[in-house]
Amino acid sequence: MQFRRLASGLTAAPFEANAPARVQGRQATISLWGGYTPYVGAVDQDSYKSACEVYTKAGGSCSNKFGGFAGGADLWMGNVAQLGFAVQYFQAAKLDGSSSTTVAAPPPPGNTTTVTTTEKLNSQFIPVMAQFRIHPKFFYIGIGAGAAINITSYDFNVNGNGVSGRKTSNPTGFFAQATLGIAIPLGDNISVDAFVKGSLLTVFYDTYKDSNGNYVYQSASAWAITPGVAFSFHF
Repeated sequence: MQFRRLASGLTAAPFEANAPARVQGRQATISLWGGYTPYVGAVDQDSYKSACEVYTKAGGSCSNKFGGFAGGADLWMGNVAQLGFAVQYFQAAKLDGSSSTTVAAPPPPGNTTTVTTTEKLNSQFIPVMAQFRIHPKFFYIGIGAGAAINITSYDFNVNGNGVSGRKTSNPTGFFAQATLGIAIPLGDNISVDAFVKGSLLTVFYDTYKDSNGNYVYQSASAWAITPGVAFSFHF
């Protein structure tokens, strides 16, 4: 009789184990997101403007913009109070200029040659961060901080030959971010998120050498607002 009572008491366990993941509580969340940064502030925009004017005044063409595509993958651990890790991509600025000018060539007098100049700069970073957020059910707010790896590409050519041009060092920088979002459930284990991220990037670069031969460093900061959408998978 006691054996039967014990066995009957165990039969309810499988039904509880099959409860939806949201009822049991989230243990981990993976989010894949994409967005667009419409504007980047606190940047020396005059330098980009003057760089473009060099090409347009020479009869060429030039375009420059700040912001661009962004995306990333976030891993969160926990239920309501969550710790996380993120690897992201941010496009900060682009410059694309070209011009062709006719100049005097070596003797005999009257000879001319065409000099074609092209310049392409794509300023982009990969932030790697630790994060924390509060995510009760639908709305969430979070903060994060880490390093931004500079993967800026730069190409400056005169008549097809690469030459040195604009300074594009700054290998890494400090990156901080705040996020406000809402998660809309699509099922027991998946949701679609709409959010806004506010990001701050500070980079340090060498400008010149002092009298002792040591590099003197300066810092530059930029901020950005990035709306986006994510698909989140809960485990």
